Amino acid sequence: MLEFNNVTFKYNGTGHGVYDIGLTVQRGECVLLCGASGCGKTTLIRLINGLAPSFYSGSLKGKISIGGADMTGLQPYETARKVSSVFQDPKAQFFNTDTGSEIVFSLENRGFPVTDINMRLEEAVEKFGLHDLLERSPSKMSGGQAQTVAFAAAYTADTDIVVLDEPTANLDENAITRIRGIITAMKDSGKTIVISEHRLSWLNGIADKVCYMKNGRILETYSGREFFAMSGNECSGLGLRALQPVQRTLSPNIIELGKNNSSTGAFAAEAIVMRRGKRKWDHPVSASFESGNIYCITGENGRGKTTFLRTLAGLEKQAAGSVIYSGKKLGKRARQRIVSMVFQKTDDQLFSDTVLGECLLGNGSATEENALEILGILELAEYRDAHPQSLSGGQRQRLAVGTAILSDKPVLLLDEPTSGLDLGSMTLTAQILRKAADNGKICIVVTHDNELINKLYESEDNNAEDIHR
Repeated sequence: MLEFNNVTFKYNGTGHGVYDIGLTVQRGECVLLCGASGCGKTTLIRLINGLAPSFYSGSLKGKISIGGADMTGLQPYETARKVSSVFQDPKAQFFNTDTGSEIVFSLENRGFPVTDINMRLEEAVEKFGLHDLLERSPSKMSGGQAQTVAFAAAYTADTDIVVLDEPTANLDENAITRIRGIITAMKDSGKTIVISEHRLSWLNGIADKVCYMKNGRILETYSGREFFAMSGNECSGLGLRALQPVQRTLSPNIIELGKNNSSTGAFAAEAIVMRRGKRKWDHPVSASFESGNIYCITGENGRGKTTFLRTLAGLEKQAAGSVIYSGKKLGKRARQRIVSMVFQKTDDQLFSDTVLGECLLGNGSATEENALEILGILELAEYRDAHPQSLSGGQRQRLAVGTAILSDKPVLLLDEPTSGLDLGSMTLTAQILRKAADNGKICIVVTHDNELINKLYESEDNNAEDIHR
C-alpha cells in the first residue's frame, strides 16, 4: 500500500509545490492524476519515486509510506528497489548506449543472476515489440520509440510500484493500445500504478481511482467508473481532455508519412530519401505545402516524422531528393533561413533569461508590442520578466511556439507541440497556429494528437462534432 499522510512539499526558491496531500493507493490499484499543467501531478510522481526532495530540493512535511514503511529520507537507490519510473522526457532517464542494456539496467544494478536478466529481457522485447530497436541507442530514437523503451525498462524492473509521468505523450495509437494491455497485466499481477496524464481516454477501464488536482491540491477524488461517466461539458469545464476516443477529422492537409504525395507546392519535398547518422530510410518521401495552410504529418512511431521535419529545416542532409521553395532547390543553409522549428524537447531551444527576451531573441523584425500580443494569446504575459526555465513544461512549450510565430520566416515546423499539454494549452496552441496560417505562413505539424488535429481543422467543416462528445 502507498500512503500520503498530510504531505506538503515546496520547491526551494519558488514556493510552488503540493499541499495537504492525503492519498491511499492499495496494492494492485491504478490511480490517475489529472488536471491542468502545473497543478502538481509531476510533483506527486517525484515524491513517490524519491526524486523530490533528493534531486528536486525543497521542504517536505508529512509522511509518505509504502507497505507501512516510512519512505522519507531514503536514498534514491533504496527507493528504486520499490518504485520504477517512466519520465515525461524518457531520454532524461537513459544511461546506456544500446536498448538491451537500458532495459535491464536496474536488474544489473540490483545483482540479479544473468539467467534471470536474459529471461526478463527476452520477455520485455517480445511484449513491447522491440526486436528492431535492440541494438540501437535509445538517445537516437524517435520520442515515441524512446518512451516505449523507458516503459519496457520500468516493466522489467519488476518493482511493487510503477509511476508514469505522461507515458503516452509521444506515442501512436498502436503503441498506446499495446501499453494499455501491459498495464492491465501489471495490475492483474498486483503492481500498484500511479499515472500522471493529459490524454485520458485510453485509461477508461484501467484507472480504479482518479484524483483531480488544482493549484497543488487534490480537489476531487472519483472512482474510475464515476470519472469516465462524466459528460463532455463536465470534462471540458474541468479543463480536461476528452474521456472517450477521438476520431480524427478528414482533411486534405493531413499527410501520412510513407504514402505518396504531390511535390508541386510553394514549399516541397521532392523524392526525399531521409538519413540520420548511419540510418537511411528505404522509401523516398514527397509532399507539398502552400502558404496560408496548416499541414499535419502523421504515422507510426519510428516512421521518420521527426527526421523529415529536421530535413526540411536543414538540420539533416538527405541521401537523395530535393527541398524546393518558390521553384528553387535549397541546400541546408538556405532552408535554415526560411524555416523556424519547435522541437519536441523545447528546453534545448530556450536561451534568454526572461520570457520577453526569449520572444525577441533572434527575431529581429519583432517588436516588444508584437511579443506581448503573442504572450497575451498564450496566457504568458504575466511571466514576461520570469526566467523561461522557471515555467512549467506546458508553459515552456507554448513559449517556444510563440517565439517561432514571431520569427519572420515563412515556414513554421512543430514536432509534437502538444506533448504534455492540457486542454486549455492545446486549444491555445491551435488558435495561434491558425493565426499564423491566416498571416500567410506555412505551418507543418508532426502529431499523434487527434484532439489537436480536430481543433486545427474544425473551421474547415462547420458541422464538425464537438471533440468531447
